[in-house]
Amino acid sequence: APRQVAANRKALGARAKNDRLDARLIAEFVRVSHERLHPFQPWEKEYERIRDAVRLRTRLAQDRKRVATRLLAFGTPMREIAKILAGIKEKMAELDRLVERLTEEYEETAILKSVKGVGPLTAAALLAVMRQIPFQTPEALVAYVGLDLVVQDSGTAKGKRRVSSHGDATLRTLLYLAGKSVSHSKEWETYVKRLEERGMKPIQIHCALARKIARIAFTLYKRKEKYDPKRIAQPKTEASPRKLVIQA
Repeated sequence: APRQVAANRKALGARAKNDRLDARLIAEFVRVSHERLHPFQPWEKEYERIRDAVRLRTRLAQDRKRVATRLLAFGTPMREIAKILAGIKEKMAELDRLVERLTEEYEETAILKSVKGVGPLTAAALLAVMRQIPFQTPEALVAYVGLDLVVQDSGTAKGKRRVSSHGDATLRTLLYLAGKSVSHSKEWETYVKRLEERGMKPIQIHCALARKIARIAFTLYKRKEKYDPKRIAQPKTEASPRKLVIQA
Protein backbone atom coordinates (compact mmCIF):
# COMPACT_ATOMS: atom_id res chain seq x y z
CA ALA A 1 0.00 0.00 0.00
CA PRO A 2 1.47 3.39 -0.99
CA ARG A 3 0.68 4.97 2.39
CA GLN A 4 2.52 2.26 4.33
CA VAL A 5 5.50 2.28 1.97
CA ALA A 6 5.77 6.06 2.28
CA ALA A 7 5.67 5.78 6.08
CA ASN A 8 8.37 3.09 5.91
CA ARG A 9 10.56 5.38 3.79
CA LYS A 10 10.21 8.15 6.35
CA ALA A 11 10.91 5.79 9.26
CA LEU A 12 14.13 4.60 7.58
CA GLY A 13 15.24 8.20 7.09
CA ALA A 14 15.66 7.87 3.32
CA ARG A 15 17.10 11.08 1.87
CA ALA A 16 16.56 10.38 -1.80
CA LYS A 17 13.71 9.11 -3.96
CA ASN A 18 13.88 7.61 -7.43
CA ASP A 19 12.53 4.53 -9.23
CA ARG A 20 15.48 2.33 -8.27
CA LEU A 21 15.30 3.24 -4.59
CA ASP A 22 11.50 2.93 -4.60
CA ALA A 23 11.72 -0.59 -6.05
CA ARG A 24 14.22 -1.60 -3.38
CA LEU A 25 12.08 -0.06 -0.62
CA ILE A 26 8.92 -1.84 -1.83
CA ALA A 27 10.75 -5.17 -2.08
CA GLU A 28 12.07 -4.80 1.45
CA PHE A 29 8.64 -3.79 2.76
CA VAL A 30 7.03 -6.87 1.19
CA ARG A 31 9.80 -9.14 2.50
CA VAL A 32 9.38 -7.95 6.08
CA SER A 33 5.60 -7.51 6.12
CA HIS A 34 4.36 -10.20 3.71
CA GLU A 35 2.55 -12.18 6.44
CA ARG A 36 0.31 -9.17 7.17
CA LEU A 37 -0.36 -8.27 3.55
CA HIS A 38 -3.19 -9.52 1.33
CA PRO A 39 -2.90 -10.40 -2.36
CA PHE A 40 -4.37 -7.82 -4.70
CA GLN A 41 -7.64 -8.87 -6.27
CA PRO A 42 -8.95 -6.82 -9.24
CA TRP A 43 -12.56 -5.78 -8.88
CA GLU A 44 -15.20 -7.83 -10.66
CA LYS A 45 -16.54 -5.76 -13.53
CA GLU A 46 -20.17 -5.77 -12.33
CA TYR A 47 -19.25 -4.58 -8.84
CA GLU A 48 -16.70 -2.11 -10.15
CA ARG A 49 -19.38 -0.54 -12.34
CA ILE A 50 -21.66 -0.06 -9.33
CA ARG A 51 -18.80 1.37 -7.26
CA ASP A 52 -17.72 3.81 -9.98
CA ALA A 53 -21.28 5.00 -10.65
CA VAL A 54 -21.75 5.76 -6.95
CA ARG A 55 -18.39 7.52 -6.75
CA LEU A 56 -19.13 9.72 -9.75
CA ARG A 57 -22.64 10.54 -8.46
CA THR A 58 -21.22 11.48 -5.05
CA ARG A 59 -18.43 13.60 -6.53
CA LEU A 60 -20.88 15.45 -8.79
CA ALA A 61 -23.07 16.30 -5.80
CA GLN A 62 -20.04 17.73 -4.01
CA ASP A 63 -18.90 19.65 -7.11
CA ARG A 64 -22.41 21.03 -7.68
CA LYS A 65 -22.44 22.49 -4.18
CA ARG A 66 -18.94 23.95 -4.56
CA VAL A 67 -19.73 25.55 -7.93
CA ALA A 68 -22.94 27.07 -6.58
CA THR A 69 -21.10 28.50 -3.56
CA ARG A 70 -18.37 29.96 -5.76
CA LEU A 71 -20.86 31.56 -8.16
CA LEU A 72 -22.87 33.03 -5.29
CA ALA A 73 -19.71 34.50 -3.79
CA PHE A 74 -19.15 36.44 -7.03
CA GLY A 75 -22.72 37.71 -7.17
CA THR A 76 -24.08 35.45 -9.90
CA PRO A 77 -27.92 35.58 -10.02
CA MET A 78 -29.69 32.44 -8.77
CA ARG A 79 -31.48 31.97 -12.11
CA GLU A 80 -28.15 31.87 -13.95
CA ILE A 81 -26.66 29.50 -11.35
CA ALA A 82 -29.62 27.14 -11.89
CA LYS A 83 -28.96 27.10 -15.63
CA ILE A 84 -25.26 26.41 -15.12
CA LEU A 85 -25.96 23.55 -12.72
CA ALA A 86 -28.78 22.02 -14.76
CA GLY A 87 -26.39 19.78 -16.72
CA ILE A 88 -24.82 18.42 -13.53
CA LYS A 89 -28.26 17.81 -12.03
CA GLU A 90 -29.34 15.92 -15.14
CA LYS A 91 -26.22 13.73 -15.03
CA MET A 92 -26.81 12.99 -11.35
CA ALA A 93 -30.36 11.85 -12.12
CA GLU A 94 -29.02 9.64 -14.91
CA LEU A 95 -26.54 8.05 -12.49
CA ASP A 96 -29.30 7.50 -9.91
CA ARG A 97 -31.23 5.52 -12.51
CA LEU A 98 -28.11 3.57 -13.48
CA VAL A 99 -27.33 2.65 -9.86
CA GLU A 100 -30.91 1.49 -9.33
CA ARG A 101 -30.79 -0.61 -12.49
CA LEU A 102 -27.45 -2.19 -11.57
CA THR A 103 -28.49 -3.13 -8.02
CA GLU A 104 -32.18 -4.07 -8.32
CA GLU A 105 -31.39 -7.71 -9.18
CA TYR A 106 -29.63 -8.35 -5.85
CA GLU A 107 -31.81 -9.36 -2.89
CA GLU A 108 -29.32 -7.72 -0.52
CA THR A 109 -30.19 -4.29 -1.95
CA ALA A 110 -33.60 -4.24 -0.24
CA ILE A 111 -32.02 -5.51 2.98
CA LEU A 112 -29.42 -2.73 3.04
CA LYS A 113 -31.97 -0.05 2.11
CA SER A 114 -34.12 -1.16 5.04
CA VAL A 115 -31.50 0.20 7.46
CA LYS A 116 -32.46 3.60 8.83
CA GLY A 117 -30.40 6.32 7.13
CA VAL A 118 -29.18 4.11 4.27
CA GLY A 119 -30.39 5.39 0.91
CA PRO A 120 -29.95 3.95 -2.60
CA LEU A 121 -26.39 5.25 -3.04
CA THR A 122 -25.13 4.04 0.35
CA ALA A 123 -26.84 0.69 -0.14
CA ALA A 124 -25.25 0.33 -3.59
CA ALA A 125 -21.78 1.22 -2.29
CA LEU A 126 -22.12 -1.27 0.57
CA LEU A 127 -23.44 -3.95 -1.77
CA ALA A 128 -20.54 -3.57 -4.19
CA VAL A 129 -17.82 -3.65 -1.56
CA MET A 130 -19.28 -6.54 0.46
CA ARG A 131 -19.78 -8.63 -2.68
CA GLN A 132 -16.23 -7.89 -3.81
CA ILE A 133 -14.38 -8.27 -0.51
CA PRO A 134 -15.02 -11.24 1.84
CA PHE A 135 -15.04 -9.34 5.15
CA GLN A 136 -15.04 -11.76 8.07
CA THR A 137 -16.19 -9.31 10.74
CA PRO A 138 -18.08 -6.00 10.89
CA GLU A 139 -14.95 -4.37 12.29
CA ALA A 140 -13.10 -5.30 9.09
CA LEU A 141 -15.69 -3.34 7.10
CA VAL A 142 -15.42 -0.39 9.51
CA ALA A 143 -11.63 -0.39 9.08
CA TYR A 144 -11.92 -0.66 5.29
CA VAL A 145 -13.91 2.57 5.08
CA GLY A 146 -11.59 4.35 7.55
CA LEU A 147 -14.05 4.81 10.42
CA ASP A 148 -11.94 2.78 12.84
CA LEU A 149 -10.40 4.58 15.80
CA VAL A 150 -6.67 5.22 16.05
CA VAL A 151 -5.48 5.04 19.66
CA GLN A 152 -2.46 7.10 20.76
CA ASP A 153 -1.68 6.07 24.34
CA SER A 154 1.68 5.92 26.08
CA GLY A 155 2.09 4.42 29.53
CA THR A 156 -0.56 5.91 31.79
CA ALA A 157 -1.17 8.83 29.43
CA LYS A 158 -4.38 8.56 27.42
CA GLY A 159 -4.01 10.30 24.08
CA LYS A 160 -6.65 11.52 21.70
CA ARG A 161 -8.62 9.12 19.54
CA ARG A 162 -9.28 9.87 15.91
CA VAL A 163 -10.77 8.05 12.97
CA SER A 164 -8.08 6.65 10.68
CA SER A 165 -9.65 8.06 7.48
CA HIS A 166 -7.86 5.30 5.53
CA GLY A 167 -9.73 3.48 2.80
CA ASP A 168 -12.85 4.09 0.73
CA ALA A 169 -13.50 7.84 1.09
CA THR A 170 -16.79 7.75 -0.84
CA LEU A 171 -18.35 5.05 1.31
CA ARG A 172 -16.98 6.73 4.45
CA THR A 173 -18.69 9.98 3.45
CA LEU A 174 -21.97 8.22 2.66
CA LEU A 175 -21.95 6.38 6.00
CA TYR A 176 -21.14 9.60 7.85
CA LEU A 177 -24.10 11.31 6.17
CA ALA A 178 -26.26 8.32 7.10
CA GLY A 179 -25.15 8.70 10.71
CA LYS A 180 -25.89 12.40 10.61
CA SER A 181 -29.36 11.79 9.17
CA VAL A 182 -30.39 9.38 11.95
CA SER A 183 -28.91 11.46 14.78
CA HIS A 184 -32.26 13.26 15.25
CA SER A 185 -34.53 10.28 14.65
CA LYS A 186 -36.79 8.93 17.38
CA GLU A 187 -35.56 5.35 17.23
CA TRP A 188 -31.93 6.40 17.73
CA GLU A 189 -32.74 8.95 20.44
CA THR A 190 -31.66 6.79 23.40
CA TYR A 191 -28.44 5.73 21.67
CA VAL A 192 -27.54 9.33 20.82
CA LYS A 193 -28.33 10.50 24.35
CA ARG A 194 -25.92 7.94 25.78
CA LEU A 195 -23.19 9.26 23.50
CA GLU A 196 -23.95 12.85 24.47
CA GLU A 197 -23.72 11.94 28.16
CA ARG A 198 -20.14 10.87 27.54
CA GLY A 199 -19.28 14.33 26.27
CA MET A 200 -19.25 13.53 22.57
CA LYS A 201 -19.64 16.43 20.15
CA PRO A 202 -21.95 16.24 17.09
CA ILE A 203 -19.21 15.20 14.64
CA GLN A 204 -18.05 12.49 17.05
CA ILE A 205 -21.62 11.25 17.43
CA HIS A 206 -22.12 11.16 13.66
CA CYS A 207 -18.95 9.06 13.28
CA ALA A 208 -20.08 6.69 16.04
CA LEU A 209 -23.46 6.33 14.34
CA ALA A 210 -21.73 5.74 10.99
CA ARG A 211 -19.73 2.90 12.54
CA LYS A 212 -22.89 1.46 14.07
CA ILE A 213 -24.74 1.61 10.75
CA ALA A 214 -21.82 -0.13 8.99
CA ARG A 215 -21.89 -2.93 11.59
CA ILE A 216 -25.66 -3.32 11.29
CA ALA A 217 -25.45 -3.38 7.48
CA PHE A 218 -22.74 -6.08 7.61
CA THR A 219 -24.74 -8.25 10.02
CA LEU A 220 -28.00 -7.97 8.08
CA TYR A 221 -26.20 -8.60 4.80
CA LYS A 222 -24.68 -11.81 6.17
CA ARG A 223 -27.89 -13.02 7.81
CA LYS A 224 -30.17 -11.98 4.94
CA GLU A 225 -32.42 -10.19 7.44
CA LYS A 226 -34.12 -6.79 7.26
CA TYR A 227 -33.56 -3.99 9.73
CA ASP A 228 -35.41 -4.08 13.06
CA PRO A 229 -35.22 -0.76 14.99
CA LYS A 230 -36.13 -2.53 18.25
CA ARG A 231 -32.81 -4.39 18.17
CA ILE A 232 -30.53 -1.35 18.26
CA ALA A 233 -27.99 -2.17 20.96
CA GLN A 234 -26.81 0.61 23.24
CA PRO A 235 -23.18 1.75 23.01
CA LYS A 236 -20.63 0.12 25.27
CA THR A 237 -19.11 2.47 27.81
CA GLU A 238 -15.53 1.36 27.24
CA ALA A 239 -15.78 1.80 23.45
CA SER A 240 -16.35 5.54 23.54
CA PRO A 241 -13.35 7.87 23.71
CA ARG A 242 -13.63 11.11 25.64
CA LYS A 243 -11.51 12.89 23.08
CA LEU A 244 -11.84 12.31 19.38
CA VAL A 245 -10.21 14.16 16.53
CA ILE A 246 -11.77 13.82 13.08
CA GLN A 247 -9.07 13.64 10.43
CA ALA A 248 -10.10 15.03 7.08
